[in-house]
Order: sequence, then structure tokens, then C-alpha cells
Amino acid sequence: MSFPRYPKYKDSGVEWLGEVPEHWHHVRVKNLFEIGRGRVISLENASEHGTYPVFSSQTTNNGCLGYIETFDFDCDQLTWTTDGANAGTVFLRRGKHNCTNVCGTLQIKNAAEFNLTFGLHYLSFAAQFYKRPDTNGAKIMNGEMAEIVTLVPPSTEQTRIVGTIPTRGRQTRSGTFRRVAGRFRNGRTCGSLAVRRGRFW
Repeated sequence: MSFPRYPKYKDSGVEWLGEVPEHWHHVRVKNLFEIGRGRVISLENASEHGTYPVFSSQTTNNGCLGYIETFDFDCDQLTWTTDGANAGTVFLRRGKHNCTNVCGTLQIKNAAEFNLTFGLHYLSFAAQFYKRPDTNGAKIMNGEMAEIVTLVPPSTEQTRIVGTIPTRGRQTRSGTFRRVAGRFRNGRTCGSLAVRRGRFW
């Protein structure tokens, strides 16, 4: 599926975003989400036979460390890996669950304004520009996540974009958003990332 070119564009003011449709706006993550962290939950306290999942900074097994009999969160939210080789990997969590202290949390302030699935794919793409090098590979802590510039199309357009993104495989693919919503009309290079305008804006 492709979308018609929008009649007017504007400079986003962000180098790696370039121009965006004139009627889209952009805000920083801190204005869209309540940003938090999980708590210390040891591997010894989690098992395969508990009731509620414990999500950690790992990315294997959908980030699930194991299960316990209590939950800290009862909501839909985004989480991300804060440090290591997979820093910036974003997940969508639903319902009752737990997060460890090396797992950042993003609870939406206004669900009517921002589609969490759109946010999942967008932030998976955008987080790579905000990571900082670290001895363990990279870090993207609450402060860096808070400053990520986030595109906010009208809710109907967010839904339409999400509907074109393949759901196979792991749910957090920065390349998916790069290919789908990050294609610019005129080729340009962002560091080592080549992006093209044209499919969605």
C-alpha cells in the first residue's frame, strides 16, 4: 500500500527527520509519556510457573525473564532496553506485568492522541539516534529517552500507517519503520542510514 503525496511539507527542525507533512506535529517523548523504570527483581524470584510476566532488559523471549505471583503494572505501555548491545529496543506490553530496574517504562498520557503501536515502531527507529556509547555497548537512559522528538500525525493516519506494518517476527524492528514510514521522497543520508522520502510522507 502507498499513500498520495501530501500537498504541503514543513521542516521538522530535526536533521534525521527532514521535512514532514505540514499538518503533523512533533513533541518530545517527555510530553507524551510518563517515563519510569521497573524495580529490582532477581532471577531467583522468577520462575516458569508464575502468573505474571517479568520483563527485563534482555531481548530474547520477548524480554521475559520469568513469572511471579504479583504485578506492578496493570496497563498497556511501552518499555525499552536501557543499556547493553540492544539498548533502545522497544516493546509493547499489555495488561498485568512487571518490569525490572534495567527496563524503562513509557505510560501514555493521552491515549486518544497517540497510538501505542505507532509509537512502538517509531521509537524503535528513532532511539538509534539518541543512544550513547558505553562500555557495555550503548545506553539510552530516561534522560535520553525523554528528549526523543516524536512525530504525531492525526490519529487516523497513525492507524493507517500501523495497518501497513508487517506483524511477523519480533514486534520491535527499527528497520520496519525505516522502510515503511521512514522513506523520504528524495534520497539523502543520515550518518550511515540512507532513507528515502515518498511512501508515507
